[in-house]
Amino acid sequence: MNLRRLVQTIGLICYIGLLILTVNGSLSFVAAEFFLHLDPSIALISVLSNRVFLIGFLPAILIVLLSLWVGRFFCGYLCPMGTTLDIGDKAISLRYKKHKKLGNLKPLKYLILVALVAAALFGVSFVFVASPISLITRFYSIILFPLVSSVINKGHQTLLPIWELLDFKSVLFFQIKETRYTTQFFVFSFFILLFVLARLTPRFWCRYLCPAGAVFALFSFKPIIRRQVDSSCDDCGKCKRTCAMNAIDEEDCRQTDYAECVVCLTCRDSCPKSAIRFSGKTIHLQSAKKETLPSRRQFITAGITGASGAMISLTSIPTVFGKPGNGHVVSNSLIRPPAALPEPEFLSRCVRCAACILACPTNTLQATWLESGVTALFSPSLILRRGHCDPDCHCCAQVCPTAAIRKVTESDRIWAKTGTAVINRQKCLAWEQDSKCMVCDEVCPFGAIDFSKIPDCSVTVPKVLEEKCSGCGYCEYHCPVQSQPAITISPMNAIRINEGSYRKTGEKMGLSISRKSEKTDGYVETPSFPTNEAPGFETDEIP
Repeated sequence: MNLRRLVQTIGLICYIGLLILTVNGSLSFVAAEFFLHLDPSIALISVLSNRVFLIGFLPAILIVLLSLWVGRFFCGYLCPMGTTLDIGDKAISLRYKKHKKLGNLKPLKYLILVALVAAALFGVSFVFVASPISLITRFYSIILFPLVSSVINKGHQTLLPIWELLDFKSVLFFQIKETRYTTQFFVFSFFILLFVLARLTPRFWCRYLCPAGAVFALFSFKPIIRRQVDSSCDDCGKCKRTCAMNAIDEEDCRQTDYAECVVCLTCRDSCPKSAIRFSGKTIHLQSAKKETLPSRRQFITAGITGASGAMISLTSIPTVFGKPGNGHVVSNSLIRPPAALPEPEFLSRCVRCAACILACPTNTLQATWLESGVTALFSPSLILRRGHCDPDCHCCAQVCPTAAIRKVTESDRIWAKTGTAVINRQKCLAWEQDSKCMVCDEVCPFGAIDFSKIPDCSVTVPKVLEEKCSGCGYCEYHCPVQSQPAITISPMNAIRINEGSYRKTGEKMGLSISRKSEKTDGYVETPSFPTNEAPGFETDEIP
């Protein structure tokens, strides 16, 4: 195994390892969002769209500056998207010499970057469409991990008689929780398309579409350490046939497009004359191929396209931009994670990487589709019929790379109200069928359900005490009414603030949120995470 393959393997193992730790909630000693902070497209678009610079973007700036010295090394060695595409190329036995010539598509990635920047200047972030680290994290999180866990569980169930026969009790009771996610089909189809495009040319994404690659290319026109060819070259052309990025000129293999070169060293290793080396020392015959950049007309067209897309999204019916009030259309099913920023800021920061969705231990966080417009596409929301939002957990905030979900103290967490429970009396067993049911009250951690006697009804009926409800969804998740539950969480009165204490904000709103066990001895606290092991909290101070 050569050096590049070794570095790629180690990098991918580290990346997947961080995602696995994210699934298990082991976040206290590792930065689960590390790789997301290396993507310059995420840093650039987030800063422009939200007008805020975060310390977490410094690693991306460092990688870009290193490109001045060694070129697009990140693309060739560390990027999990590039490594995954290389694995796909290998799996389908791609032969470089049979690739079709597609014309000059190299400017396309610059145009995509320009369109993203233009939209970001209007406060709209579309980076989730093309950010490589965001896309690959979404792929592993909601496609591969659920698939692997399902296969392991099915295999385990098949082998149960063998484990029982061998008396392997530790294996016999082994379980992996199977998770399910929305938008899987679209993400799966997108990556199938990328692998199919690789049949035309290797690393089609990296060559022509990646905006992060465009950023690196802008800083890699002539790096200090670069490909150079000496006088022993006999123009056999083997180097250009093996170059996955088409960085070597078709007519003169001595010319190199350094902005496209990912320093993979494949050309050097394949050269029969050993005429190629990568160094900072100038060799007489080395020369640079003319870089391929968009024309002025293409540049302007891309900018107008990005700006137009932003304006259309800002003027659509479900837009979140503007003052809420009469005529403001909001999806009743769009319930954001606890401590999420106000909706415009949340969407301008959220890169739809699905890290929070993967980290959610109850599988209640899911990616939205088009119910709230294009700008909210793939953003996380709570599907509380799938699982409750545990008030002792805040894993989503810990893994968010752009602070779209605020990190708060454990004591302030329960005041991060996500919505309010609403009872549909036509479905409620007590209200509609005169049947005794107290499930919602039994599972509510905050005592937000009150039962009272009404005329013409032989049983007590429930009513929501809105000032005590935090929107955790225990009631909706456990409601025994099938199909649509009789009690649901609405985003009404959710607390969405940029800064400050959620408790103080809630008290000003007249809320009185507290655990049952804190006020009433007769209640038993709802089972959840042990207090000393609550995931997502490392300190009593707000980070």
